[in-house]
Amino acid sequence: MQADQRGFIRVNNRLETSVPGVWALGDVKGGPAFTHISFNDYQIVYANLMDGKGLTTDNRPVPYAVFTDPQLGRVGLTEKEARATGRRLKVGTIPMTWGRPRPSSATRRPG
Repeated sequence: MQADQRGFIRVNNRLETSVPGVWALGDVKGGPAFTHISFNDYQIVYANLMDGKGLTTDNRPVPYAVFTDPQLGRVGLTEKEARATGRRLKVGTIPMTWGRPRPSSATRRPG
């Protein structure tokens, strides 16, 4: 089995290693270290092995979240990338102050 210069197992877009019949999923293959990516790796390998499909990791969306206040999440194209494709867009923005919890009289401590 081959590893890259950082020690991750090399795989192709079907998550197959250089050893026939051996696949690598999740953190051992490098790439985004997200639980949902590892789960999607499993879905790809399972569908290919058990259902005879030809799924790959090509062009899969990689969502992410930043647990700030307020929280930030993203999946898909950035606005700049979408504009570069020539697609018609509708862009909405919300001030960062929206949705932030405010103390109420029920939660505020006296004094």
